[in-house]
Formats: sequence, C-alpha cells, structure tokens
Amino acid sequence: MKRTLAILFILTIIFSMTAFANSAEPPGITIIVTNPPKDLAISIDNPTDEYNPSSFRQTSKLWETYYHLYYSNALAIEGKLYACEFIISYNGENHTIPMPSDILPLSSYSNVLTLDLDDHTIAVYDNPMRTYMLVALRVALTLLIESFVFFTMFGYRKRSSAIVFFVTNIATQTFLNAMFTGPNLGTYWTIGYFFVELVVFAAEMLVYAVFLHEQSRKTAVSCALLANFVSLFIGGALISYLPI
Repeated sequence: MKRTLAILFILTIIFSMTAFANSAEPPGITIIVTNPPKDLAISIDNPTDEYNPSSFRQTSKLWETYYHLYYSNALAIEGKLYACEFIISYNGENHTIPMPSDILPLSSYSNVLTLDLDDHTIAVYDNPMRTYMLVALRVALTLLIESFVFFTMFGYRKRSSAIVFFVTNIATQTFLNAMFTGPNLGTYWTIGYFFVELVVFAAEMLVYAVFLHEQSRKTAVSCALLANFVSLFIGGALISYLPI
C-alpha cells in the first residue's frame, strides 16, 4: 500500500501540469433601454481616476437593448464608484447624466438601471410587471411547443388529459422561467438552465405516468420526454433572442 502511494505521488510530480479555470463574472452595471436608436452608445466618465471613459458592451433582444459594464475591468476599486457620470451618445449628440444618488456606493453585485431617452434620466430598475409579462410570454411559447407534441403527435384528446397537461406545464414552466430572468444573467446561465430542465423532465414524466390515463403509462412517459426535449432546444434558442 505504501509503495503504491509513493508511486502515485512520484507520478503526480512528474506529470503535473498547469490548469486554468473560469471564475464568476465580476460585479457590474446593466442598463435597460427600450427601442434605442441604432447608434446609441453608453460610456461612463470618472474624473477622479485613470479609467476615463469606459464603454458599455451591448446586447440586443428584439425591442430591448442591454448595456453592460463590469467594475473590475474598467473603473472601480473595491467595488465602489466615485464621481461618475454616464455619457449617452446618439444622433450625433452627447448627453451627460449623473449617477443616480440612490445607488451610490454600488453595494449590489449586479445593479440594473433603466434609461429614459425622452427626459434623459437613468434610474434604478423597479418594474416587476415587466418581469411577469416576459415570464408569461416564455411560458405561453413553451405551452405552444409542447401542446403540438401532446395533442398532435401523441393524439391526446380527453378533457382530463388536457387539464393534466396545462396544470403541469404552467406550474413547471413558470418555475423554470422565473428562475432565469433578468438582463444581468451571467454567461453561465445555460448550465443552470440545463440542470433545472432535468428536474422539470423528471417531474413531468412522473405526473404524466400517474395522472394520464387516456393512453398507456409508457406512452405518457414518452410524451413528456419528447415534449421536454423539443422545448429544451427550441425554448433555449428562443430565450437567447427574447428579452429576459
């Protein structure tokens, strides 16, 4: 035993190598803009230090565009911003907007703001109705996808089967989509989305097997499996294009 451990130790030293791993994204700011001009650009000006100015990277989702800035890459020391101002540029004009006083110093890890181009103001995001509407939109699209599999491909017709389908899917898909919402989702959200989908797979297969009696239990489980596979890939693709 000791000889084996010694050999393993020596081999570990001889064949050691450097490994690299990704860390979580640093803290940052996300600004939501609805229907922005095509040439809209946002940067931040901090006259108190050398980071001057720093531009936001841009992500477009149909009628919304998100502008992201990470502190550690640009302008903050120990997670704090100082006398910063936003520079909003579009249509050949620049507009300077002060940092909202109610978020300084930025204590949250991911800070979500909104830009109103009509009066050139930036405020802390506070619109839960937007979140509810976007979750409802994604749930409705998922129901449309899975209903095609359920009713058309597997031929379920009874009212009792339809009730099981809609109650189960509204519950599971609302849970799933509520967990993955917000413009400040990190780049690793797809990993979490995949694993939560596995839980949804298992839950729907179990419910269908127990409560769907129109066809065999094997058919019910197969239906849940196929419907979730289809919604996993199509729904995942849709989320990448829809506002979140």
